[in-house]
Amino acid sequence: MIINTRSVSPGYFRTLGIALLKGAISLIEIKAIRPRPASSTTILARIYFPNEDPIGKRITFDDGESWISIVGVIGDVKQLGLDSSAQPDVYFPYSQVAAPSMSLVVRTARTL
Repeated sequence: MIINTRSVSPGYFRTLGIALLKGAISLIEIKAIRPRPASSTTILARIYFPNEDPIGKRITFDDGESWISIVGVIGDVKQLGLDSSAQPDVYFPYSQVAAPSMSLVVRTARTL
């Protein structure tokens, strides 16, 4: 199974209208949590923690070399387009897990 990891800045979920379903939405404010804090999509939470509350649970993708603490669960996101299915995603605060490249996302209000 492929699990996508993404580094995001403050306001990313709010800007894209991605709903917080459980836990904390502002990963940036949770710097003191160890292991690294992350938010997951509901798909990932269902796979790793079926019938359990994923908040506070830990996961690893590298045989225990490094651990991730789930601090929030967000709605599933169709990253590859509206006609694709949502995939399991994990979101990290950019301040802790920098990505080699990033995209700029902007929300504007249209006025007439």
